[in-house]
Parts: sequence; structure tokens; C-alpha cells
Amino acid sequence: MTDTPENPNTPDPDRAPRPTSTSASSPSAPAPDPRTAAEITDAACDTFRDNLEAMATGSYLRPDDLELWEPPYPPSVVADADAAVRDLVSAGRTAVEQGTGTITLDLCDAVATAVARLRGISDAHGGAVLEEEEVADVTAVLAALSDETGADGEVVLTHAETLLDEE
Repeated sequence: MTDTPENPNTPDPDRAPRPTSTSASSPSAPAPDPRTAAEITDAACDTFRDNLEAMATGSYLRPDDLELWEPPYPPSVVADADAAVRDLVSAGRTAVEQGTGTITLDLCDAVATAVARLRGISDAHGGAVLEEEEVADVTAVLAALSDETGADGEVVLTHAETLLDEE
């Protein structure tokens, strides 16, 4: 045994090395999404529609459960709600194409129109179209669309939340 001080840079063979990097190759870091911003927005729209369709048809239920199940709204409602959300996306994209310079304001206007349409559809069916899960899906669409268009997502989402929370 030597009486020399330990070198702090010398690895201790009794201790496992510690990772020092949090690079993208780290198992805890999510991989970057290879899709375009428009593809992410479209996928969020598809999720909204698919979830509404599952609720309208009961496709998420087991066959035995379908016997006693009653749909909260007819399948035709899905197309109407989907159209409201797709029109919102189209309005956001059109604002970018026209280069108005007021993307956030334009998107907030489109949100107000879409939420009014969705609320009308939902109210006609006992509020079943805008339950917590569907509101989360609409919020995901708005977050993706804000990213895609360069709108201020915090402003857009706060505006949408205010409109969606109104009774």
C-alpha cells in the first residue's frame, strides 16, 4: 500500500461508471419525432375522430358488453365534430399561407368558431361529445397546430380552455 493521495481522476474499480451524458441516445431521452409538423397535427385530428368513433360505435367494448350498451350519440355526429376540427386546422394553415402576421389572433378566432360548433354538437347529445377525453384530444390538436403554424401555443391553449370551460 502506498501513502500517496488518491487521484480523483482514477476510476475506482469497485464502483460502476456513472453516465455523464444525457444525449439523445440515452434510454431516458425520447427519440425525436420524424414526422412533419403538419403530419403531427393531422395525426392529432385522426386521434380525435377515432376516439369519437369508438364512443359512437362501442368498438372499444367486448361483444358481451355491447348487448347492454347504448351509444351516447349516433355515428353521424363523428363526421360533424371531425369537420369542425378539420376546419379549424384549415383556418390555421390558411392564415399562415396568407401571411397576415397575426397567426395567434387568427388561430384564436378559428378556435372560437370551432369550439362553438363542437359545443353545439355536444349539447345536442347531452354533452357527450365534449367530455374530458375529447377536450384533451382537441387540446392536443391545438398544441400541434400552434407548433405547426408558429402561433403562441400558450395563448391559443388558454383561450381554448376558457371557451371549453364555459357552461
